[in-house]
This record gives sequence, C-alpha cells and structure tokens, in this order.
Amino acid sequence: MLFGSVLCIACYLIAAFSPLPVISLVACIFAGLGSGLLWPGSVVNGANRFPYAGSSLFAFLAAGGDAGAAFGPWLIGLTADVAPSLVKVAPWLKHLTLEESALRSGMLIGSIFPILMVIFLTRMKKQEAR
Repeated sequence: MLFGSVLCIACYLIAAFSPLPVISLVACIFAGLGSGLLWPGSVVNGANRFPYAGSSLFAFLAAGGDAGAAFGPWLIGLTADVAPSLVKVAPWLKHLTLEESALRSGMLIGSIFPILMVIFLTRMKKQEAR
C-alpha cells in the first residue's frame, strides 16, 4: 500500500506540473495503477488488524471507500472551479489556458489523499513495531 500511495503522489504531482500533456496523461495512467493497489491492501490490513470483524469490517471499508470516491472528485472539481490558477506558480506553466490550469490545480489538490495515506501507513507501521 505504501508503494501505491507513493506512486500516486508522484503521478499526481507529475500530472499537475508537467509541461507536456502526454507526460501528464501517462502520469494519470500510472496513478490509476497505484490507486488500484489501495483497495485490496485496505481489506488485507483491516482483516489482519481485526481478524474477527467479518463482513461488518468489509461494510465499513466499503462505506468509507464510497464516501472517499464521492468526496475526492468533488474536492478536485471544486478546486478547479475556485482556484484554477493554483499551478501557475510554476514558471513553465504560465502559458496554460484557464481550463488547462484548472484541471492541473485539481490534480495538485488530489495529491493530498495519497499523502495522508502515507502518513497514516507510517504511523500504523510504527504502532505495530511497539
């Protein structure tokens, strides 16, 4: 899961800041690959941590996943609407149109979720070591 999260962070940042649209597209493809590791990993981590939870654990994980699948794209879209020029701080992206800049700004905000995942996974690993 840690690998998938780090891959997502790198891909979101590349998609947001790459000067070439083709590189941004490839980064989006690999971000999908990285995020594909997170759901099965969450189920395995939950089952290992709570071995007797059964189907109730799966229900909570599914509900959380559904909520995240709704909230994440909403936040990215909101960012694209409210702060479309967020990525224009990078000098090589000053030439972008407002629409291009808005999509990249949303991708930049989307990197918050895998960053949080890395933080929580690191904390979980430290707790297991104790």
